[in-house]
Amino acid sequence: MGNNAILALLPICLFTCVIASFNSSTNEYALLALKSQISDPNKILTKNWSRGTSFCNWIGITCGKRHPRVIGLNLANMGLKGTIAREIGNLSFLRSLVISNNNFHGFIPYEIGNLSRLREIDMQHNDLYGPIPTSFGFLANLQNLSLMSNVLNGHIPNQIFNLSSLVKIDVANNSLSGSIPIDIGNNLPKLERIGISMNQIGGSIPPSLGRCRKLQRISLSFNKLSGSIPMEIWNLSELQRLHLAENNLIGSIPNEIGNLLSLQWLELGSNNLTGTIPYSIVNVSNLEILNIDTNNIQGRIPQELGHLSLLKTIDFPVNHLEGEIPESIFNLTNLQHISLAQNKLSGNLPSSINNGLPVLESLYLGGNGLSGEIPSGISKFSKLSTLDLAENSFSGQVPMTLGNLRDLQTLNLQYNQLKNDPSMVELDFLSPLTNCRQLKHLHFGFNSFNGILPKVLGNLSQSVETITGGFCRIKGMIPNEIGNLSNT
Repeated sequence: MGNNAILALLPICLFTCVIASFNSSTNEYALLALKSQISDPNKILTKNWSRGTSFCNWIGITCGKRHPRVIGLNLANMGLKGTIAREIGNLSFLRSLVISNNNFHGFIPYEIGNLSRLREIDMQHNDLYGPIPTSFGFLANLQNLSLMSNVLNGHIPNQIFNLSSLVKIDVANNSLSGSIPIDIGNNLPKLERIGISMNQIGGSIPPSLGRCRKLQRISLSFNKLSGSIPMEIWNLSELQRLHLAENNLIGSIPNEIGNLLSLQWLELGSNNLTGTIPYSIVNVSNLEILNIDTNNIQGRIPQELGHLSLLKTIDFPVNHLEGEIPESIFNLTNLQHISLAQNKLSGNLPSSINNGLPVLESLYLGGNGLSGEIPSGISKFSKLSTLDLAENSFSGQVPMTLGNLRDLQTLNLQYNQLKNDPSMVELDFLSPLTNCRQLKHLHFGFNSFNGILPKVLGNLSQSVETITGGFCRIKGMIPNEIGNLSNT
């Protein structure tokens, strides 16, 4: 290369070096400004972020491979306090901003909207307050926005729902208000997760949300939503979780629920839903959690539930369900929780209950019209911690085998027609319960027992906190041994 060519390139090289140096100093200045507004009780940044060393080597900093420019800032889980400096908006090459699980407070700087290369913002689990900056609508490359568990208020900026690059948005557990834009689904073709639970969002669920065909998780629980669930939601074939509990939703669960072949979690509790449980639910073979508590659901529990072999939770309390409990439910070996309390169920407990559910932890059947004897097979539920059969019409004797439930913490048998063995002077069913070393709450009042309290009552677990046995014709002396229950 000739001298003339070298001389011609020299200004370009000098200009490039000057720009690189300028960018480098700007990045360092922005980071030090951020540090100046942070309280660092664990001295993580205090000892590390200092002039004289390259900021590319500082904790939590990632630089590009070709140039010393910050592309990643990760300060998660460092116990940091303070505010976010506005100068953070000068990190013009930043792609990932993660400050989650700290104690940052104050407003989110508007200047973050200048970071056009940002793909990820994770500020969850802090104490940030004020509005979500409208400038976030300028972040055309943003894929992940996580602001959950802060104290943010105001409306969610409509501009955010125009970011076609978004894959995940989670602003749950804040104090946000307003409504969900009616056209939310028009510009979010890549959206997989939307989380707005635990806010104060009103209005209805927009049907356009059903146009987000890649949606896997919708979390809108604990808000003030009203109206019916749009039919378009029931056609989202990739949907895995639908959380709509604790709202004011009306309407019924349609047969189209059978279209949700990928659904694993359905949470519709504490709304005003009516109708019945559709038989088409049998098609949702991946379902693990089924929650429709505290609604106005009527009719029978479908036998078809027994085909959902992956079910872990059946949660139907406080509805108007009637008829007998299907035998098929007690063949679901993955069940951990069953609650059918406060309905209008009747008949005996099905014989299939004697098969035993190996991982069942809680069984709530109180507040129904169930009758017959309590099956001794319940003692095969070896993991059971809560057994609530109160407010029914169970008769006969309490199974002596309940003492086999070594993990039992709560036993509620009150308000039934249970009796003790008439050939025994004592309430004999209490003695086996001394084997339940985790027992905390024991309720057996308002029954037809007739006997004295056994001395072994004092051998119950030291964990026992409450014992109620009123209105069941207990007689004789209160045994002195009951004084051994020091935590009662």
